[in-house]
Formats: sequence, structure tokens, C-alpha cells
Amino acid sequence: ETIKSELDRSGITKENLGMTTIKISGVDKPRILADISTWIAEVGGNILAINLPPIIDGKFVLRIVVKSLDSESEEKIRGKLERDERFAEQAIV
Repeated sequence: ETIKSELDRSGITKENLGMTTIKISGVDKPRILADISTWIAEVGGNILAINLPPIIDGKFVLRIVVKSLDSESEEKIRGKLERDERFAEQAIV
């Protein structure tokens, strides 16, 4: 059984917690964190945690936990990430 299904059964869902996880990877360049932080703030999100492991071979993997994003706000951020060539992969869950 997956952790997600166990959490769902316990009533611990993304919607109940009001948190969104944004996972991004790509080639390291200046202003990445500043731009993402700005986009989150523009839609009313509040960053709770940032995880940025050491950059390897010039590539980064970033995970940001955000509170107060509705589905429309998530779509706005997803659109910006998809249009930005700095980001090779992104997931908003």
C-alpha cells in the first residue's frame, strides 16, 4: 500500500492541509529561486519549506512546499514553468 493511500484513508489530503509541493529540475542559472518565489507570491502562495540539494554537474533539483495555492494558482505557476526553458522537468502536486 502506498503512503498516499494511507494518508488519504486517514483524512490527510493535500486539500485538507492546504499545501502544494512544487518539484523542479533543470540547468542552474541565476535568478531561478528569485523568479519562482515571485511567481508564488504573485498568486498569494506562502512558501513553507525549500529543499535544494547540492548542484551536481550544473543541474539543480528544487522542491518547494507552498501553502494557500488553489488549483487556478497552481495552473498559473505550472504555465510559467512550462514556458521557461530553464526548467527541464516540473511537477506540482
